[in-house]
Amino acid sequence: LTPEAREERSFIRMAAATGRFEVQASRLALAKSGNARVRALAEALIEQHRASQLELAHLLHGRDMAMPMLANDQGMVLKRLGKYSGAKFDREFLEQVGQRSLRDSIRSYEKASASLKDPAVRAWVDQKLPALRVNLLAAERATGPQAARQAQAGAAIKPVTSKVSESNTP
Repeated sequence: LTPEAREERSFIRMAAATGRFEVQASRLALAKSGNARVRALAEALIEQHRASQLELAHLLHGRDMAMPMLANDQGMVLKRLGKYSGAKFDREFLEQVGQRSLRDSIRSYEKASASLKDPAVRAWVDQKLPALRVNLLAAERATGPQAARQAQAGAAIKPVTSKVSESNTP
């Protein structure tokens, strides 16, 4: 294989594994989170990857490549997410999936757009980049100062509510 072909195969493998990771993490978010912003991001990621994974499977098949497994760090993040709940889950999901994974993907897609030689793969990359950027923006909004203030306000109310209900018990 030429260096260009190796780079292309590496990118396709990474994109497929990352898509798989984001879908699995998003399914966890839909099952575990009550936060509307987290759930909206999870739904958007699942929808985005639904078509992408089929297209990537076609690209992989055309190169006699199998669908890749998750990277070790992705598996560890999923395992950690599975142990968390509530606000801790939401924070970890938004940080690991909504920020880190999407930022890494955008960097990889931008690099691929500039360097890949196959026009079909490059066109696919350029088609997917806008959705990645929109999802990153949604994740940043969900973790921004306003979201943090809302979470703190909610956290401040909960203990008061639970103390009131405890003091009213016979």
